[in-house]
Amino acid sequence: MLEKVSYSARPPGALGRSSGASLVGRRREREVLERLLQSAASGESGVLVVLGEPGVGKTALLDFAIEAAARFRTVRTTGIESEVELPFAATQQLCAPILERRQGLPAPQRLALEVAFGLADGPAPNAFLVGLAILGLLAEAATDRPLLCVVDDAQWLDRASAAALSIVARRLTAENVVLLVAARELGATFAGLPELTVRGLGRTEARTLLETVLSAPVDGQVLDRVVVETGGNPLALLELPRGLSPAQLAGGFGLPAAVPLLFHNSAPVVPSVAEKTRAGKVREDAYAWPTTMYGCNKLYCEMLGVYYARNYKQLGISLPLYHGHGVATKQFIELATPDAAEGVRL
Repeated sequence: MLEKVSYSARPPGALGRSSGASLVGRRREREVLERLLQSAASGESGVLVVLGEPGVGKTALLDFAIEAAARFRTVRTTGIESEVELPFAATQQLCAPILERRQGLPAPQRLALEVAFGLADGPAPNAFLVGLAILGLLAEAATDRPLLCVVDDAQWLDRASAAALSIVARRLTAENVVLLVAARELGATFAGLPELTVRGLGRTEARTLLETVLSAPVDGQVLDRVVVETGGNPLALLELPRGLSPAQLAGGFGLPAAVPLLFHNSAPVVPSVAEKTRAGKVREDAYAWPTTMYGCNKLYCEMLGVYYARNYKQLGISLPLYHGHGVATKQFIELATPDAAEGVRL
């Protein structure tokens, strides 16, 4: 749902030329971002919170916005779980390229910002004052050309940075600044701001993306099954078939020994499904599942779910990985990890 967003007409030559060639589908989302950038180019400011599950393509949309805003100044930060306890870690990264503009700030705001970022000594600064200072800094940086501020993985922002960015987001008016925030869920920090929820790709777009990573033609029914199992999640579509032969993807007689899956800055290697099954002491009758065209593929997906259920804390991902998409069902997880199943919502 998109709320409280107002856009103006596009001024000639305001945006860089971006075809969105790196994205499959996402026409609606691309149009929303382009209109937001057009408004900033004509003197307005705007905020948009991009929401969606892991792997759905939020970062790709942020990259598209950066490409489309080629004539903007761009600053970017990413929430990092290991820095979540470090005050102002994310905002320091965001503001570092434009800190020379702080000389134009009122003295109290400049001092608060310098103390927060470790550039001056002093007592812990007032959080509201730091937020106003960052707002002023962004406005100063946008005096000669529009400014695009990109915040990815906002769920891992340190608390001080999240509060400061909330202050900024709620006070942007006509500074020629666009603030894009990507997060998995809408928390209290950015509640009430304009939002855009990104969901899985539709059938046609999902199949188009899936076909880009297939090594050989695969029956259309199999492709449709994979699309349904992944819920159109782009990362799942790209990673699930890697290392699988067409026969294995369609059901076949065997399961892959190891398939690398990249997810959320992690690169876990999923061990042999049989080995994982024995390690997790899953019931032997799990192998008695129907070995139809989709049977082995479904079992493989379920075992990936077990792997992520057992390791989701170390990998920094949500539980379950493909929430509500038929992968890692609660019943199957209970066979291997009864304690993990308590947190599964289907």
